[in-house]
Amino acid sequence: MLEFSSTADGEQIPVYFVTPTNRESPAKAVVVLHGSGGLWNDQDSNGDGVGDICDIGSLTAQFREWESLLREKGYAVAFPDSYSTRNTCENEGAFKSPPLKFTISATFIRNHDAIGTLQLLKQLVWEDSGLPVIDIKNVALLGFSDGGSAVLSSIYDVNATPANWKWKQSFDGVDYTKEIREPIDSELKFKTAVVYYPGSYHNGYYGNVCGTTGIYQSYCDIMFNLPEDDALTENSECLVASMVDLGGGIPSVEHYSNTGHGFDSNDQPESAVARNKSLQFLQQQLKGE
Repeated sequence: MLEFSSTADGEQIPVYFVTPTNRESPAKAVVVLHGSGGLWNDQDSNGDGVGDICDIGSLTAQFREWESLLREKGYAVAFPDSYSTRNTCENEGAFKSPPLKFTISATFIRNHDAIGTLQLLKQLVWEDSGLPVIDIKNVALLGFSDGGSAVLSSIYDVNATPANWKWKQSFDGVDYTKEIREPIDSELKFKTAVVYYPGSYHNGYYGNVCGTTGIYQSYCDIMFNLPEDDALTENSECLVASMVDLGGGIPSVEHYSNTGHGFDSNDQPESAVARNKSLQFLQQQLKGE
């Protein structure tokens, strides 16, 4: 377990870190962003259906499987926890709406966690040799659902922002501005990204991605895994079409029939297919300099 101080709010962000098996050269790495269910196994102590005791250090079954898959491919893996130090185990209940929504926002808080993890990885060295643990130019970002939304904001190309753009989000017909943070302009960049069933609309933060006012561009290529039966897929399709029109990082899309939101965490055949395609994409993208 590692940790760093978030540049968003000063909270200490726990990071479950899986070291690479090869110490002879810096390792490629994958940073994994959890979804609304959180990173850890949790308990519902008050019976309201929302986990409120986080078992920090105990990955959910889904992320134990990804830990194994990525480690087998030789990657170092980092799982930052965006929720527990912000007083929740899950993005549920009151955290679904403002004002608590803003304290764990996938749009402008969790991107700080992703980039903070990248900065943490850059600092790691082996004690015996002093060599870097991570090849910082070959780090990918992988995210699921709310974590997929956070991935999108983490790789947003700030240079694509129009002059005088006003950053805002809309919830239930109310526009919020003063609570909204601008994107991060970081010198450190991820090499590539993979998302599963993300929320791509971001409540208008990047304009109307299904209309003519969308501004979203990524600075790296990104793979979308989109299930057929998911209310979020339509906005993701709009975002992809907008990205193709606007330029920047190249989006690629894989569609999965007979599947819904969260399909990665079940035993359907589509889950295994998507994981294989995602790993192949990462292998192609993380080729080194």
